[in-house]
Amino acid sequence: MDTALFSAASLFHGDDSDDDRDEMQVDAEGQKHALEYVERDHDFPGMKLCVREFSCHELNANLLWPGTFSFATWLVKNQSILEGQRILELGRPDWDIVIASDILLYVKQYENLVKTLSFLLKEYKQNVQKTGCVTITDKSGTQIPAKTPMFLMSWRRRIGKDQSLFFTGCETAGMEVQHVGDLVYLISIRK
Repeated sequence: MDTALFSAASLFHGDDSDDDRDEMQVDAEGQKHALEYVERDHDFPGMKLCVREFSCHELNANLLWPGTFSFATWLVKNQSILEGQRILELGRPDWDIVIASDILLYVKQYENLVKTLSFLLKEYKQNVQKTGCVTITDKSGTQIPAKTPMFLMSWRRRIGKDQSLFFTGCETAGMEVQHVGDLVYLISIRK
């Protein structure tokens, strides 16, 4: 495996205002090129995060994960969906909600992702302390019920003619796909 040529930590603004290590990039011929980025402040409950979004960067040739902030904004507006829930982390056996970005679709393993998601949702074990459902606000502003287990994801990548394969695969496998917010999808077992 190749060693990373840069640290993902460099995407976040340092405490030192003189920190200019991301201002220039040296190519193979030794020529320096300025890295172009936009710093954006994102407000989350209890914190403000300044993220550098690069227009051309080693991690992504587009603005860095453009759907992520729409997804984060949607989650902040719908915090009740997370309160008291167990969120799936890799390696963690108990959960109520799976949250992911569209990076999962970028690898074009739609069939495997659908199988994995179907397995997770069907094998879900209800948390006896938390039952019932919560309401979330969909993209039209309507309150709709959302019941665990569920899969939430943001999706914005352009993956050509294959872009609907994942969502169609979910529906074929017995899942319901709802477009609940700007670039935000909720997938659950069909009732």
